[in-house]
Amino acid sequence: MSGETIGSKGAYTLIRAAAVVNDAAFSVESTAISAALSVGDESDYPLLDFKLVHSVTTPTTGDLFHLYVRISDGTDQAPAPVSDFKQTYVGTFTLDNEAPTKSYYVHGIPNDSPESTYYIEGELTSTLTVALWVRGRTYKAAA
Repeated sequence: MSGETIGSKGAYTLIRAAAVVNDAAFSVESTAISAALSVGDESDYPLLDFKLVHSVTTPTTGDLFHLYVRISDGTDQAPAPVSDFKQTYVGTFTLDNEAPTKSYYVHGIPNDSPESTYYIEGELTSTLTVALWVRGRTYKAAA
């Protein structure tokens, strides 16, 4: 029906390649949203959906990965998160003891600045190898 609100979302794009993350440690910085979601205007969509994919080893039920944003306006960046300065928390992936390769999701994160980057912090019982993916999401009027 014309004028109804419908959802629109892009495809998941890799922003942090699979790498080891240790307990109480942060990953390396992700690709900026504006660089990762460069097709059309997806980097300007107001919401972001994140997907964490673990590989190599099986996590313990209850292992966590916390997602943090490093806000940027395209010129300046907030400091990178570290153990005693975590900056801006945006969500948590809670893992189950599923064998690799399994995906976990955090949806509906505000995309306040497409120049921002993301980090994950492990709260783990063992070292895990994970990758981080993102897609833009918006709502618009139906044609």
